[in-house]
Amino acid sequence: MSLINKLLERPESIKEINDKYDYEDVYFAKNGDAAVVSCGQNGSYNELSYIYTTHLLPKVEAGIISKQAAIDALDAACATIEVPRKREEFYRYLSEELDVDI
Repeated sequence: MSLINKLLERPESIKEINDKYDYEDVYFAKNGDAAVVSCGQNGSYNELSYIYTTHLLPKVEAGIISKQAAIDALDAACATIEVPRKREEFYRYLSEELDVDI
């Protein structure tokens, strides 16, 4: 599948976003891992799931945003922000895209 087709697909889950990216964890805590966001999944840690559960799910449950809007924003942030994706920039993108504070 071409990159264009991958980007045009509208994911319905975080797994579908993760599946778009090849990811190998080459950053470690001492190398600034906490300052970047990974869109793929390596092993059991799923950063997008953490971001969704911690920052977006409460807003979905409160009816402020829809689940699909949250998934769309995560997908767009992964596709738009240059690698390595800086956490501050990633959260700012989500905040602007969803018109909420992250």
